[in-house]
Amino acid sequence: RTNVRAVRFTITTNWGDANEFAGLSEVKFYKVLPSTDARLAALSISSGTLSPAFSPGVYSYTLTVPASVSSVTVTPTAVQAGSTISVGNTTVASGAASPAITLPAVGIPYLLSINVVAPSGLNINQYSVSITRVAAQPPVPADFAMARNGANLGFTFTSATGRTYTLWRSDTLELAHGLQTRTELPEIAVFHIHL
Repeated sequence: RTNVRAVRFTITTNWGDANEFAGLSEVKFYKVLPSTDARLAALSISSGTLSPAFSPGVYSYTLTVPASVSSVTVTPTAVQAGSTISVGNTTVASGAASPAITLPAVGIPYLLSINVVAPSGLNINQYSVSITRVAAQPPVPADFAMARNGANLGFTFTSATGRTYTLWRSDTLELAHGLQTRTELPEIAVFHIHL
């Protein structure tokens, strides 16, 4: 608290001369400074899950979203009312969603910055989130069995669409639909697929 000033005043009784001195007191007025807390209480993004889970004292996060997600919104909530929050270069009210943020192509990380200025204006914290769009992984076949093509060991499975595939190891790589062959290094396993 900051001492602003002291005020002297007199108290008169309800009887007698109004100018009669009854007492003297001193009152001090204090100014309460705005908070210097520049942390977020919560941070949510419209798609994906932050890693690690959000904590006010952790300032760096990663986030992956499906390739189908081309933009996200961010909702930051300040610990202290009166804080100023910016998502990228856009000022956002505490507890409100930001405008949509367009993400780059699949596999390219996008570094998003969220700045929080304390109500006092004295402290600033920056939170960062690295957001990456990732391609969907193919489903794991429900059935997966070992098979042989001559002396070569391979695999047979049925896809989610009901088609059966057989893959086997070969020491040659077929080119141009089998019209040409090229011997591979022994440690390289080339698999052919039969539909």
